[in-house]
Amino acid sequence: MIRLAEILDTHWDEYVHEGGRYIPPHVFKAAHQIMACRTPKLGTDVYQCPKCGTTKFVYHSCKNRFCPRCGQSETDHWAATILSQLPALKHHHLVFTLPAQLRSLAKANPELLYTLLFHASAEVIKGWFAEKHRAVPGIISVLQTAGSDLHYHPHIHMIVSAGGLKAEKWFELRGDYLVNDKYLAKKFRWRFLKALVAAYDCGRLQLPGELARWHARREFMRLIKKLHSVTWVIAVQPPLTDPEKIVRYVGRYTRRACLSEYRMTDFADGVITFECKDCRGNRWQAKNKDGQVALSGIL
Repeated sequence: MIRLAEILDTHWDEYVHEGGRYIPPHVFKAAHQIMACRTPKLGTDVYQCPKCGTTKFVYHSCKNRFCPRCGQSETDHWAATILSQLPALKHHHLVFTLPAQLRSLAKANPELLYTLLFHASAEVIKGWFAEKHRAVPGIISVLQTAGSDLHYHPHIHMIVSAGGLKAEKWFELRGDYLVNDKYLAKKFRWRFLKALVAAYDCGRLQLPGELARWHARREFMRLIKKLHSVTWVIAVQPPLTDPEKIVRYVGRYTRRACLSEYRMTDFADGVITFECKDCRGNRWQAKNKDGQVALSGIL
C-alpha cells in the first residue's frame, strides 16, 4: 500500500520551497505530524518480557485527524460512542446540499457558510418536528466538503431519529415516511438565504473575485432572488433499523481525510494516481494529480 507519510517524506520540502502559495499553519502541523507518526520522533514505549527478555519498541502515534493510520481507530471510537447514545428507534439518513451557485462564496467564507449549513438544516428538522409532533428529534450532523468524485461539493449528512422526545419520553413514528423532501428543501432555502442576507448586512460576508462587482446591497439581493428560484436538493432516505452503517460512514468525515490511502493506486515521478467513485456512471475512476481520468472500469 502507498503511504501518505512516504509521499510527504519524499516531496514535502520541495513543495514548501517551490513558493508561490500560502500554506496555513495547520497544514504544516498536519504534514509534520503525519511524517513523524509511529517513528522515534514522537517518543517510544519499551516493553520487555520478564521471562525471556524479549524487547519490543512501540512508537507513539500522532493522533492527527488527517493521519490515515490514526484516523481509523479514532473513527471507530467516535462511532462506538455515538451508537451507545442513540435512542432505541429507527433513524433516517438525510443529505442537505449547498447549491452549486454558492460554492465560490463558500470557498471565500468557509467558516461562515458551513456554520449556516449546520444551523439551517438542523432548524428545519427541529421546526418540522415541533410543528407536526410537538417533539424534539435526535440529530447528528456531519459536514462533508467533497463528493465521491473528490470535487468541492459542501453538504451535510444528517442522522435523524424516526421519532422524538415528547413529555420526557421517546416515541417512534409509524411507517417508513418521514417528510416530503421538497417541503424541507423550501424551508431550508428560506432559512439559509435569510441568514446569508443577515450576514451580508452585518459585514461578515466576503465576496469572492467574480462576485466583487456586487458591492451594492441591491446587486447582492439580485443574487439572492436568483437563488430563491433555484431548486435546492435534500435527500430523505427510508428509515434504518440498524443505523450502525451510516454512523460509521459519516464518522469517516469527522476523524479521517477524504482521500484514503487504499484509493492511491500508483505513485511515480511525482504523480499520484488515485481512485474515486463516479456515482452517475456507477464506476470507479482513477485520476492523477491534475484530476485527469487515467483509467476507468465498470463496477
